[in-house]
Amino acid sequence: MIHESNHRVRHWQEEVARDPGADAFVPLADLYRAQGRLDVALRVCWRGLERNPNHVEGHSLLGSIYRDSDEPERAYDEWDIALGLEPSHLPSRRAMGFLCLERGQMAEAEVHLRRALDIEPDDPRLIRALARAESRGESRTPTTAYWERTSHILNPAVARFVRESRVRFVLLVDPTGRLVAQHGMTHDLDIAAFASLAAGIQAASGGVARLLGQNGFSQLYQGKGERQIFLGEVRFPHGAILLLTVFGATSPVGLVRALFRELADDLAAANWPQPFDRPSASGLDSELARGVDRFRLPTGRTSPAELE
Repeated sequence: MIHESNHRVRHWQEEVARDPGADAFVPLADLYRAQGRLDVALRVCWRGLERNPNHVEGHSLLGSIYRDSDEPERAYDEWDIALGLEPSHLPSRRAMGFLCLERGQMAEAEVHLRRALDIEPDDPRLIRALARAESRGESRTPTTAYWERTSHILNPAVARFVRESRVRFVLLVDPTGRLVAQHGMTHDLDIAAFASLAAGIQAASGGVARLLGQNGFSQLYQGKGERQIFLGEVRFPHGAILLLTVFGATSPVGLVRALFRELADDLAAANWPQPFDRPSASGLDSELARGVDRFRLPTGRTSPAELE
């Protein structure tokens, strides 16, 4: 058994020596990681991803190495890249959920843990982690339950939008400011506050439109260069949802608008399930007010205003 193991390791080493981007760089780096040789594991991963930048397992492993090295921000980035390449990659999805839970980012943790449970519904660690996130976050309502039931409609459509538009990240927000889903890197922002602000902006712009005798603005755009923001409303038979995205110069706003229209048309035509209950107007107003309050961050916290 030991001889076979040593033979396998030598095989990996020889493959990586010939081609640093060969698939063998992943098990070899993982072996060094298990031995506590994190510097060597990092070098093997860096060289492998330099040659093979779309290697999902490589990015996921590099995230784990960074996590072991007490560099959570870099770990987040690598797992986020892995999920951008393969949204259903369970190890990265699980790791993101646990990391966000540790950091107190409950809304984001719930999103990742629920999607991980969609893939592995009987995982006891995921079940316990999600229960912890829910107990420390906002209480679940019929509204949040409805969005969970429709994730099979939303997630593939938004993943395609992200892939084709090459935006940095997307948040899906309901009209009360609750986070429904997210795609992409947002580790430097308060997600719950960002979602609440998006709903507040949309509500305020609707009020301005009504004063002008219009029905409302379906799209809003702001920014330039590497920090551009687009906010659009998607309507479907039982209500509406907001899409907020941040993108840079590599994603022309015309392309973002065109792909958003395609996304909106696809979602409008989807077979949406009937909601459990339709919330009252007063309920929506009070939920939105509570959500906007979350945006009043303590001093020192990053806010969406820093995008400007």
